[in-house]
Amino acid sequence: MIDVPKVWLKFGFNMYQDIFSEYQDFDEVVLAVLEALNASEKSELFDFIEDTLRGNPTDQYLIELWEKSGASDILVSEQMAIVYEVILKALETSIRKK
Repeated sequence: MIDVPKVWLKFGFNMYQDIFSEYQDFDEVVLAVLEALNASEKSELFDFIEDTLRGNPTDQYLIELWEKSGASDILVSEQMAIVYEVILKALETSIRKK
């Protein structure tokens, strides 16, 4: 069983159905979703994702982790680590803005 922090659930909750149709690309979606998090939550989410990737997880693990977020759109890829790296990059950008 995968344990996730509450901030991962908050991130996923804000990834509502059809959000991808409102933005040009995944990077913009992530930046928009991060606006719902405060600075402390962004740092916590960054640490969670960074720690997860440090463990060299399988794509299947990352798919299951995404599903645990509660995001309404499921992401499946043979390169899921890249999805999480995009989120990390967006978090870095968002944290530096504050």
